[in-house]
Amino acid sequence: MVLTRKRRAIEAQNAAASTSGTANGATLNGEVASGLSREHADALLALPFDILLEILNQVKPRDLLQLSRLNKAWRLTMRGGNVNSRAVWTARRRESKIPEPPAGLTEPQWASLWFETFCQSCCISRGKIDWALFKRVCGGCKSMHIVSRSQYKKRPDSSEEYLNYVPSIVRGSTESYWDEDIHRVAQLFSQLDQRSAGAALEERKASQNVMVRAYEAWKAEIKRMERAEMVRRRIAETMRSFERCKVKFKEMGYEDVDIDPVMTTDNPQVASYLKAISYSAYFVSDFQRRFENDVKRLRDARVIPGMGPLIEERMNVFKAWYHTEALPRLLPPVSHMAFPQPEDMRNHPQLERIFERDRDQPVTTKDFDTLILPNLKHWGQGPWSWTLSRTLTDMLPYGFHKFDLARHVFKRCEHSTPAPASDVILQGWSMITSHRCTTPTRVTEMHRGLLRVKMPCLFSYNSVASKTAELLISLAGLDAANTRTETMDAKDARFVVTGHVNDDSEGYPILSWRAALAVMYKLQSDECRLATDEEEKAAKEAEPALRDEARAWACNHCHNFLEASEAQTKPFIFQHLKEEHQIVQPRLKADFFVNERCRHTYEAASYVVI
Repeated sequence: MVLTRKRRAIEAQNAAASTSGTANGATLNGEVASGLSREHADALLALPFDILLEILNQVKPRDLLQLSRLNKAWRLTMRGGNVNSRAVWTARRRESKIPEPPAGLTEPQWASLWFETFCQSCCISRGKIDWALFKRVCGGCKSMHIVSRSQYKKRPDSSEEYLNYVPSIVRGSTESYWDEDIHRVAQLFSQLDQRSAGAALEERKASQNVMVRAYEAWKAEIKRMERAEMVRRRIAETMRSFERCKVKFKEMGYEDVDIDPVMTTDNPQVASYLKAISYSAYFVSDFQRRFENDVKRLRDARVIPGMGPLIEERMNVFKAWYHTEALPRLLPPVSHMAFPQPEDMRNHPQLERIFERDRDQPVTTKDFDTLILPNLKHWGQGPWSWTLSRTLTDMLPYGFHKFDLARHVFKRCEHSTPAPASDVILQGWSMITSHRCTTPTRVTEMHRGLLRVKMPCLFSYNSVASKTAELLISLAGLDAANTRTETMDAKDARFVVTGHVNDDSEGYPILSWRAALAVMYKLQSDECRLATDEEEKAAKEAEPALRDEARAWACNHCHNFLEASEAQTKPFIFQHLKEEHQIVQPRLKADFFVNERCRHTYEAASYVVI
């Protein structure tokens, strides 16, 4: 067989390995694997032998191999047949739970097979132990050295008898052999007569087959033990991680009685989660995110039922702080209308933690200043606004997705007594949010599903008034499918409702679109027409004086006129601004504004005589 340059280099490395009696022919260049310099290693040999043995008993098997190759002195010490040195190798092997070496292999050679990772054929790549071949080889060398029975028969010097004495492996459905093993068997047959060689090889093969079966069984047992150890370590890691999670939950105010039922592998959800995750620095935060609600439910079921009066008392503290301190600091009065009220926020997690503190922990306004005020503006303008918008959108008829179109009319959920007419005609964000704030309310819901509490009123879709709104939008010459509330306000059209006449007044009423909608809803009538230019002009000339005298105005520098019952006329507000705030020339919206809770009062009808 012609040898290539690479093959000759590999053969030379194999020869060097066999003459040195090592598995990979590797030698150290001044240092052993543990970082011990050659000078220090030589100095160890000067120690008394019993002390040296005590030191070597602490060295890893792979480092023992490298020490034995350092120089002749170390080789004689580690491989010279000394009983004590053999005891060192044996102790290190047993500590690693490795079985006895087979006949024909020394302890160092056995350790080389187990603990060195390089291929015993090329000494370059990393290899795995193939117990059928009894070698540590890499994939490349396997491809190069493994031959099948059919491939071997094609060689000119082949003898099929040799294959009977060579260890084989099965690749697919084909029995294959290591070519160097075949070569050694051929050499043995050439040195001995056929009968002696056959007997020796047969005995050797039988011994090796027994050994291979024993080591395969041992390997399976080792894998079983490794799996058991992995399970043990995973359980230990789980318990350590659970302890860290418990500490985190306790820092958040939960107790053992709430945490322990959730944090157990008997919990199917936890067991499933632990199988799917890999432990990392994020385990605690991820576990908390997934299972805090379960811990919270247990805590709530234990704590809340007996805390109803105390939670309500703390809620009253929050409401007083909210109205007298928080809102004045954050927003001008004109913006209070579109901001949530205390009842809207009582289920926020941070507020819940304050409300549900132990009885011996008092709740004061300082708690809200520290924990709630920094995020209050974000809560009101973010999550709460989005939730209310989503709720209103979900009420719309199928096919509609914008609740602020002028065609969509909402109303407050009706009370046990008839609701005011102004509560059933609500259009646009400003009117809806301002009327949500109106109290009192009879709507209640379950606090965490365990305690009934009062909540602000909800809304429903006014389908009857919505159809009337479509008619008014069409009369104004606009497209009801796209016209927003602001567009109708800008159009500022006037309408006359047929049959709506006040016998005590002269003339007949000319109505804005909201006022016309309220009247038509009350009369349950769709008889309406667009006012003529003359009627509209007369109405708009009369309206300023009427609207100035309507009790629908509020000051934007104090909070005295926000409730509908507290609103005042425009002259009253001007006088208030002059006396209380020293403002002589007030500006609309900057200094005073129309109270949205009084919008229907502000848009009262103008009676004209044509």
